[in-house]
Amino acid sequence: MLTGDFTPLELAQEAFQTISEVAIKLAAETKNSKFGKLGTLLFIVTLNDVTTLSSRQATVFETKIEASLDILEKACMWPKGGGTKGHPTLHGIAIAKRKGLTRALKNSSADVRLGLKEFSLRTHELEALLTVLEQTQTIKDLTLEDMGLDSSPDSKKDNVPGYPPHVNGALYDTLDMHTSCGCPLQHLKSPRLRLDSIEEHEGAQIPFEVLFPASPAQNRSTPNCEIWHETMLMVSSKGPQRKKGPKSKRPPPKIEGTELLLGEFCRHLKAKMGYCIRFTLVFESADPILRTCDSYSGLNRNVKLVQSLSLTNVLYKIGNKMTTRERFYLAYILAKSVWQYYGSDWMRQPWTHNDIQFLEEQKSTDKSKIASYNPYYHPKFSDENKETPEYLPDGVLLHRYPNILALAILLIEIIQGRPYDEQNQQPYGFAKMKEYYKYAWNLTLGATLDCNVIYKEVIKKCLDRKLFKEAPFDEDKPKEGIDIRRDIIYREIVYPLKHLLKLSSPSDGEDPILQVVDDDPACTEIKAQANQSRCNPTYEIDSSHHPSRHSSRHSSRRSSIDYSAARVEISPPPRHSIETSLADDALSECAWPIIPPETRSHTPDSFSDTRSRNSCSVERPESRDDFEIAIICAVQPEYDAVALVIDQSWDEAGYEYGRAPEDRNTYKTGRIGRYNVVLALLPGMGKANAANAASDFRSSFRGIEIALIVGICGGVPFNKDEEIILGDVIISGSIVQYDFGRRYTNKFQRKSDFGESLGRASPNVRSLLAALSTDDGSEWLERRTLHHLEELQGRARGRRRLKGKYDYPGADKDKLFESSYRHKHHASFNCDTCDHCHVDADDTCHTAMTGAACSELLCDEKYLVHRMRLEEKLKHTVLASEIQQPYVHIGTVGSGDTVMRSSQERDRIAKEDNIIAFEMEGAGVWDNLSCIIIKGVCDYCDSHKNKNWQDFASATAASAMKALLERYGRRDRSPRPLDRRAYGR
Repeated sequence: MLTGDFTPLELAQEAFQTISEVAIKLAAETKNSKFGKLGTLLFIVTLNDVTTLSSRQATVFETKIEASLDILEKACMWPKGGGTKGHPTLHGIAIAKRKGLTRALKNSSADVRLGLKEFSLRTHELEALLTVLEQTQTIKDLTLEDMGLDSSPDSKKDNVPGYPPHVNGALYDTLDMHTSCGCPLQHLKSPRLRLDSIEEHEGAQIPFEVLFPASPAQNRSTPNCEIWHETMLMVSSKGPQRKKGPKSKRPPPKIEGTELLLGEFCRHLKAKMGYCIRFTLVFESADPILRTCDSYSGLNRNVKLVQSLSLTNVLYKIGNKMTTRERFYLAYILAKSVWQYYGSDWMRQPWTHNDIQFLEEQKSTDKSKIASYNPYYHPKFSDENKETPEYLPDGVLLHRYPNILALAILLIEIIQGRPYDEQNQQPYGFAKMKEYYKYAWNLTLGATLDCNVIYKEVIKKCLDRKLFKEAPFDEDKPKEGIDIRRDIIYREIVYPLKHLLKLSSPSDGEDPILQVVDDDPACTEIKAQANQSRCNPTYEIDSSHHPSRHSSRHSSRRSSIDYSAARVEISPPPRHSIETSLADDALSECAWPIIPPETRSHTPDSFSDTRSRNSCSVERPESRDDFEIAIICAVQPEYDAVALVIDQSWDEAGYEYGRAPEDRNTYKTGRIGRYNVVLALLPGMGKANAANAASDFRSSFRGIEIALIVGICGGVPFNKDEEIILGDVIISGSIVQYDFGRRYTNKFQRKSDFGESLGRASPNVRSLLAALSTDDGSEWLERRTLHHLEELQGRARGRRRLKGKYDYPGADKDKLFESSYRHKHHASFNCDTCDHCHVDADDTCHTAMTGAACSELLCDEKYLVHRMRLEEKLKHTVLASEIQQPYVHIGTVGSGDTVMRSSQERDRIAKEDNIIAFEMEGAGVWDNLSCIIIKGVCDYCDSHKNKNWQDFASATAASAMKALLERYGRRDRSPRPLDRRAYGR
């Protein structure tokens, strides 16, 4: 790899010393020890003699240098432009040094100084750079084992484990034939192949665990129930042998079991229901023969009788809560399985997040009951015509091996805790290969993918188009070299992950599978009961333990390089008896996954405590009287975000509830948690539109208890001792109509008499907000808000038009200028109006007033206000899900018809009435409906405001609204004598 005219090592030798000198000078000037550390590390790196390193050490060293160059370019660039390819800043320094251009080197050093000063504010990125440089220093001390190698005679290079080549193909072909049965639905064509960590087996037979779904007649009517036939298939390690010469006169050896003819497999499974049935696959002459075994397998997984969960659903539900070791373990299992089945029919299609399924396996011990979740592969024997070749020869592609690229995508999804492009069900063709490779490479090459360096190197190996250079694919001889390619997968991908897993926890024998543990078996009884009508399994759970709760705001946060946990113990449910249908316990693949609450342990199936919030037990309203919550949004981004948090829509077939004759609103109805809600979008912003809409609400929906005004607002950046930053949520404790008053010659006086003011909120609202204002209530509300925000973002990623729309814009985009610094043309612009703007009373030009970006007007970032919260947020958080955590502020909200774009007016009015945010609809709704304003901060009400944060702020507001409804207490309703036929539907 070349960087301009320099290799990475040459570029580092030329540029690092200059940057080191600048950093050390900055350390002396600013008294910042981080600059001193940076300068020292850069200087020491240049002293390393690569020729003294082993080949493997030199490779790792060069990889670290490339990573350092990428981050240093971003750090030293000035002015900060972003999106620049290569290393132009470092390249300029290297050329100036090599050619002795003193003035050019001096100018470059000045730019580096400015760049480093700005970069030091991004604490997490500076720490990442220092970490990479420190790791570079320790490479010469790495042993072969540290680098994923083994110097022993049993090294992986010469002794790659594995199975005889005939095993995978024979098993697939045999099952493909025997899974055809006489049932109307070919249910055996969709088995589940258990994936494990065993790399090789000694002995004459190799075991495979396969689950087969029972016929539809054996399942109950609900679609979520599934009865599984557990089987153990023992494949002979001795492959087919063609005998030559005369036949032996000795009698053939006696073979255990009875040969199964085609069509008998299904009947045999039905006859042995409830056991783990053992079969043997042997080779008599050259043909594989499937035989039954007289004895049952001693191994019984006790698989829960529900449909399996896809990796997509598991990641959505618990992806952000998995420990680092759990991620490493799952990545190793999948990589090992890809290596094991590579080149066989088990990989007719590249494996995706929908092919990997999870099932709950239950096990009882002397002291506890354990339910673990294990990955399975879901082959589809019926899709005979769907096959993706091992190698794609056509078109211009940087990567031509679909199975390996698909593995890279899986590894990325696991470490990020969310699926990528889950709606794309197209096969791995030219377009998909090109798109996925670009996504994976850009993510891995930059600093976006936050993971262990070994893990990232494994992904890079998967993306390396020269991975199989020892045995490239030959179109004329496709099977030639397959064993060598499989060995390369083990050496470069599987073994490093195995070693990484070992480093993450040295204890042996403990697989980090997600587990539910109940230490008192006497208090927990899990069993399947049969109903009078066929099979109707249920769970009965009675536990004497309470779930552990997170007591701190940051208690659920984990470092992405946390190697501490080898096993996850899951708290049992709280003390009460729950009889839950298995169909309700399992997720439908078509439904959005319900993510368990923060008080429950993070297992894919442990969400029974959320049933009061998210279950579908709320009946469809019979009339408009049955709707309890009104939600009002002023602009489209607000409405779109709220629509995403609705759990169930009542309007799939169109809106059916009608409206009063005088009602002008258009409604959307649905369910959020346990409440029936009705959503309306105003025709325009302002109090008048809001008042009209609220009045119409009252005429049509007479059962409304409370209105929630959800959307975006402008925040006051400093509220007493607490900072408010973009994305935070404001909840109205009270409302001030700040533009309602009298205009005198020399001043404006707001009306504050009780008869002219908006008055106090209703006792119902005050009671709710008082509970949420406590330390316990506010921490709970913020945790639940983050939970619903991540759920909303996951739903948005699953829709083509919304992908990435609600993602966190980044702390570096949160910019607050000093109140006195105007948004106008600066520097060399020839703008008469802006040039004469010196005091507050002076005008700026039309361009500056109508939304021109700060970058267009060259607003000087030296006038930015230092934000302690942003600095702390970047310094002490690692995962993106934690960085985007919004805080919730409850206080006085200013409401008026004026768009606030003046930082000085903002500060003056906020100081007079202790206002924490400004918006435009609350005052209009107040007199018509009992209401609460819930709005996300999208700007600071100053002249520099823009729309970049509106989508994210809308998402945080919608998420906080959903969290608030979880705490809102439903009031009992008396029966209404009104004839429903005359009113609504």
